[in-house]
Amino acid sequence: QSHQGSLDEIPVWFGGTRRLSQRSVGLDQQILEMRDFNGDKIVWQIQHPSGTIESLVNAEELAILEPSGKLSIALLETGQTRLTAELPISRPVGSGGVLSVRRYVDRYVIVGGVSSKRTDERHVMTLEFGPSTDTSFTVDGQACAIASNDGHLVWSAPVDQLAFDFSQPSTVPVLLFASRHSEYNRIGQFPLAANLSVLILDKRTGRTVYEKKEPMLMSGRGAQFIPMIEDRKLIIDFQEWKLELTFPDKAK
Repeated sequence: QSHQGSLDEIPVWFGGTRRLSQRSVGLDQQILEMRDFNGDKIVWQIQHPSGTIESLVNAEELAILEPSGKLSIALLETGQTRLTAELPISRPVGSGGVLSVRRYVDRYVIVGGVSSKRTDERHVMTLEFGPSTDTSFTVDGQACAIASNDGHLVWSAPVDQLAFDFSQPSTVPVLLFASRHSEYNRIGQFPLAANLSVLILDKRTGRTVYEKKEPMLMSGRGAQFIPMIEDRKLIIDFQEWKLELTFPDKAK
């Protein structure tokens, strides 16, 4: 079966005979719509302000972040909202945004904000976390965690001019952020020496486990993110040095 969607429908998710899409309504609203092609019927709809962004959570839930910082967690099957929270991740309307949400035993861990601005004077780029960088985004915003029972804020930490790879295994107990910055000379219009920034946060507490900023050779390769889950080890291999983290227990 087929459905003739409107030109402004943006596909968000496909599963079986169902499709989740987003479309604009008026100048300041948008609708998330789940449609089942078996009978071509609408299963559920949710309306939010323009600029709202979404992220799938464990293929069962949908995290919806409004520009104001309001987060809703809805069941993908029914569209029913099971949790709401107020996050310190406000964004200007029309600025777009980036969002990654994962659920753990007692909390959701969230990375959100806007893409790091690329200007004539600054380029912020993702590093080589693995064979593909399709799962990475740059972010200026916040990393935080909320309780899965009532949505209260457990911890929050600022993230600025960094990149996040949301394919990082959920069993790793830390969040790794890293990016390469190229500053440009405004008059000469040529790139200056690149800088490397790294930030590692504890998922349970938001505590900074490691942070470093240093110059990086322009001709050098990026970084490789090497999770060794069975050995309870995490290696971040940079150009001229290597960071190795070990942990006693799997993340809760």
